[in-house]
Amino acid sequence: MTGPDYRQQQYGLTLGQLEAIARLRGMAAWHQRKFCKTMRGGPRGALIYKYMAFEPANPLGMKKARDLIVDSRLYLSAPSDFNDPYDFRARITVSNDRAGLRAHFEKSARRHLDEVGDPIPEVRGRNRKIETLVARAMSKLTSNPNAVAEAFERARDNNGVACFSGDPRGLLMWAHYAAGHTGICLQFDVTRDPGVLMISHRVTYRDNLPTIEYPNFDDLVDKVIVNKGRAWEAEEEVRYVSMTTVRNSLPFDGRALVAIILGLRFPSRHLEDLKRLVDDRVKVGLKAPVVYQAHQKATSYGIEIKRLRSF
Repeated sequence: MTGPDYRQQQYGLTLGQLEAIARLRGMAAWHQRKFCKTMRGGPRGALIYKYMAFEPANPLGMKKARDLIVDSRLYLSAPSDFNDPYDFRARITVSNDRAGLRAHFEKSARRHLDEVGDPIPEVRGRNRKIETLVARAMSKLTSNPNAVAEAFERARDNNGVACFSGDPRGLLMWAHYAAGHTGICLQFDVTRDPGVLMISHRVTYRDNLPTIEYPNFDDLVDKVIVNKGRAWEAEEEVRYVSMTTVRNSLPFDGRALVAIILGLRFPSRHLEDLKRLVDDRVKVGLKAPVVYQAHQKATSYGIEIKRLRSF
């Protein structure tokens, strides 16, 4: 089985990124893992995890499981769908540099006219139109100081996000996202999917909202997309963010799913349903993942993970 075609528009990758992915695919596995550890802001290692409920009686829940295990499709939620209302939030300020603002609006106006196919070929007429657009933008900014913050708020849902964790032993994660330890945790090797999972971002945690000064949004990723409140620190979150696909599923390389961990309360009656999904995965040409079981530690508040002898 070959991996997905990352050249498709839905991945939103640049030519430079595609060239880097081609180089990564040509590396030996050990070299890929070593490279992964050096990526700034990326996963700390090659393995990331996705907790989820596993409820065969729930059609929607089973579709989510099938998408990930069999069909190798990753659903990307919009930030407003998250349980954290502060996700993708920032304190937005506006630069006092009027000349800088004018230059920004002029650049935006020229780009807009190019995109819509400006019907005015004469340079003087085009410049008048640009000046009109700039004056309108400057006036709107003066009359409504909150205009930028409001636009930023509307734009946050243009991002599609899939969330993972760096820790398969998170007691809170099992409790909150895997239906009270009755669900499963999927283990992914990001080096096997360099176009999606490997370019995920490691989240950092802080006490205060980040500040972004308009129009300088160059550090949007470092300041907003990969920051959360410190109360969520136990999640050790890693997130894949797309600016081209949102509230939809994106194909990933199914070979990246390497193991399934059963919660310590995983019902034995659900084993057959999980086996059917694994069998269907093998039928489409993918290797069966290794299956593990989570267990309570005898002397501490913790989880140990052991491979199932038979599945």
